Amino acid sequence: MRIGTKIENVEVTIAMVPGRRLGDEYRSIGDWLERANQIPEALERAMRDKLAKRYGSPMWLVVYLNINEFGIRQAETEATIIAAKQRYSALLGDVYVLWKDKLL
Repeated sequence: MRIGTKIENVEVTIAMVPGRRLGDEYRSIGDWLERANQIPEALERAMRDKLAKRYGSPMWLVVYLNINEFGIRQAETEATIIAAKQRYSALLGDVYVLWKDKLL
C-alpha cells in the first residue's frame, strides 16, 4: 500500500471458527458463549499462520476477526486482542484486528 511516498507491505487474513461458513451465525441463534470461548484460539491461529510464512520484511497485518459473540465477554475479548497484537507486533510488524465495528 502506498501512503504518500512510502510503501507499506500489508497482509490480510481472517480468523473464524474452524469449519464454519461465512454468515452461518446470522441464520441461527447458536451458542454465543461457545463462540466467545473460540475467539482466542482462532485469533492466535490466524496470526501464527502468517508468522509461519516467514515474510522477508516487516509488514502490517490486518486480521478480520469474524466471530461475533453478541456482547458476551466483550471486555475479555478486547483484552485478548490487545495481548495477541503485542505478542505478534514484535515478530511481524504492525498488527491490527478488525472486530465488529472497531479496528483494534
